[in-house]
Amino acid sequence: MFFMLSVSPSTTFILHHFADTYQNISLGSSLTATDDNSSWSSPSGEFSFGFQKLGNDGFILAIWPV
Repeated sequence: MFFMLSVSPSTTFILHHFADTYQNISLGSSLTATDDNSSWSSPSGEFSFGFQKLGNDGFILAIWPV
């Protein structure tokens, strides 16, 4: 199953550089849409999600099975 959510560039997210090996995202952590196309995997390893750049002024949040 594949889901997409369009995220406006005016939406504010702050990125803490988490590696894919992190299994828990602490309360108060945040994520930002950037040009590096990074992603996070679920603790179970069943799916991942991340932002992909869409044109010059937008991003898509994609969730995909691993």
